[in-house]
Amino acid sequence: MPSENNLNYLFIKRFIQLFRAILSNSSDFNGHFYSHPLTLILLITVNQISLQFVIYLVGLLPSEYNFQLGKSPSERNLSEFHWLIIRSFLYVTINALLKSFSTFLSSILSIQWRTRLIIYLHSFYFKQQRFYHMLHHSTSSDEKQTVDNPDERITQDVDSLCRSLSTITPLLLVSPFTIAFYIYRVWKVTGYYGPLGIVVYFFLWTGINRICISAVSRTIFRQNIFEVFHLYDHLTTLELVQKIGETIFVIGYLIFCFNQLNDTASDVAIIASNTHRVQSFIECMKNNSVDRFETQIEEDVLHHDEVLLIRNLSYTLPNNEQMMLMNNLNLTLYPQQRLLITGGSGVGKTSLFRVLHSLWPTKSNGLFSYKPDQAYLLPQRPYFTNCSLYDELRYPHVDRYIGQTQIEQLLNEWKLSHVLNCVQGDVYQCSKQLWQDLLSSGEIQRLSFIRLLLRLTSNEPPRVNLIFLDEITSSVDVRTEMSIYSCLIDQNLTMISIGHHESLRQYHQLELELFENGNYIIRNI
Repeated sequence: MPSENNLNYLFIKRFIQLFRAILSNSSDFNGHFYSHPLTLILLITVNQISLQFVIYLVGLLPSEYNFQLGKSPSERNLSEFHWLIIRSFLYVTINALLKSFSTFLSSILSIQWRTRLIIYLHSFYFKQQRFYHMLHHSTSSDEKQTVDNPDERITQDVDSLCRSLSTITPLLLVSPFTIAFYIYRVWKVTGYYGPLGIVVYFFLWTGINRICISAVSRTIFRQNIFEVFHLYDHLTTLELVQKIGETIFVIGYLIFCFNQLNDTASDVAIIASNTHRVQSFIECMKNNSVDRFETQIEEDVLHHDEVLLIRNLSYTLPNNEQMMLMNNLNLTLYPQQRLLITGGSGVGKTSLFRVLHSLWPTKSNGLFSYKPDQAYLLPQRPYFTNCSLYDELRYPHVDRYIGQTQIEQLLNEWKLSHVLNCVQGDVYQCSKQLWQDLLSSGEIQRLSFIRLLLRLTSNEPPRVNLIFLDEITSSVDVRTEMSIYSCLIDQNLTMISIGHHESLRQYHQLELELFENGNYIIRNI
């Protein structure tokens, strides 16, 4: 681990920043007060204090048994012994219940922390296409601007951090009280040298050599027991036996408390490592503001009758400034105009879409202007997971409720009704596999087109008037292609299509043909 990622001041600073995010109760998180981390921490503290009190009572039971059994038969009180047995069962039962409840609360706390931290990370990661830049441009020459495995940091590292933190939280909350109480009890029996010997043992010998633990413990026990005979030589034999039992317990439990703290070293190491990874990820996202990729979009230069304006736009590959992809492009599109982008493979057709949508952090000259909130991009390879059809089709911009009947009608209209068989006919049921693995590329493209139809018919402001189509019919037949474009033309939209099929020309009015070295031709069709 690099020196800057050790257990140092930087760790403390990063941990405090993360902890603030974990404890924050933002309006974006719909939680109840009783599930808030601070409420859970309070419950854990109360539970742990109660548990330590019961443990103390359980620890005194052996000395009470010795006291009762050490009496002569004529002095024994059977009712007192029965009550001792009942108390023993009660203490042990309550002890088990409190330990189980502590584990339960810690698990809930881990889930709450993880939920809040992931929501906090998502608030940065999924804004302004930052996730795209971090995933696809992780080989930046500036190492401070990149991090490895962003998805792993959001999932595994956050999970490991929250689990380890919730595991040691009960111990850390109660240890100051427990240690202070038992130091006081040991001091009452042995004087100052008893607690001092144990503290020295913990801070020195435990860190140097774990083998010394048992030997030191036995030495301290024997020394304190011998001292008991001098401190309590006025007591009877039975009372002395009881006092020795109590003394052995409080000294032994104090050492146990220190050992518990020592055993948290592995958890602290995990927390330190994951804190550095998660917080450095957040710092990277904050430093890599994607606003620097979007400075070309200047909406205020559009005239009232212009939908897209491109002026003197030139750009290269992001990782190769010597490879010119576009040289001084000038283009203006008006309402209901339809542009077809053609050209050989690798000349930069899709690259133009990436630049216009700020997906590429390329150093471009010139400017382009359109209204992003009124535009919609339909990619050649749509994004589908294994969520329900309801969630998949509403992604990413449809907020209104869509009923199963409407979804079934759309699926039937585009010859996709068989897709329901993958989810037993329930559009709200998640698929057992990724949709890309269950459906063909043509079926995926038609599902993606249904997404666009739902957005166009949602009547949610702002209304889409410009669509970017990246070979959306490359895997469908000519008849389906005609149905798709006829439907879009009926919507009176401004369209920009990328395609190789000759049949696409009939649906467009202009053609932008791209060539190597950034050359192009614009002509009427």
